[in-house]
Amino acid sequence: MYKDLRLTFFSFGKKPVIEERSTSADFTKDMNKDIAKYPFMNMEDLPFEINAVFKNKIDVRLSDTIPAGFVYNMADIPFLLQIVSYDKHSPYVRDAALIHDYMLKYKKELYNMWNLKAYGMDHRDFRILTSDVFERALLHAGVSERKAKRMRNCVDIFQKLFVWSWMGID
Repeated sequence: MYKDLRLTFFSFGKKPVIEERSTSADFTKDMNKDIAKYPFMNMEDLPFEINAVFKNKIDVRLSDTIPAGFVYNMADIPFLLQIVSYDKHSPYVRDAALIHDYMLKYKKELYNMWNLKAYGMDHRDFRILTSDVFERALLHAGVSERKAKRMRNCVDIFQKLFVWSWMGID
């Protein structure tokens, strides 16, 4: 189970290039709706790597590339939790939210591609891993340990209570 997995390293292959998209009167209603829901876009292919130690002896290396054009919203959590945790427009949150949102959107594919079941991880463990990566990315961006932990806890609470679904993988 997850308690036997310890995150040891997280890194982007390069600095993320993220733009905030804007709605326009020239766009269709559906285009504007999509932009309003997912206002941030990754502009370049962005490789990332995660290393962890499983049961204190097996080195697990996970990697993938977030494609250029990946859009995300950075914060599904309610506004009240954002107030006590972070400003979703802060640059340091953009990078951390990018990897977190990507891992959640493609959880099924990444879980299978990385063969995490072989390490004894289940869907609950994967959700926790995404939160670990989010926190590590915040720390990497220079956020204090205390603030990064508070931000991670707000995201965890929201996911546990309101949104986490696994779509039948176990």
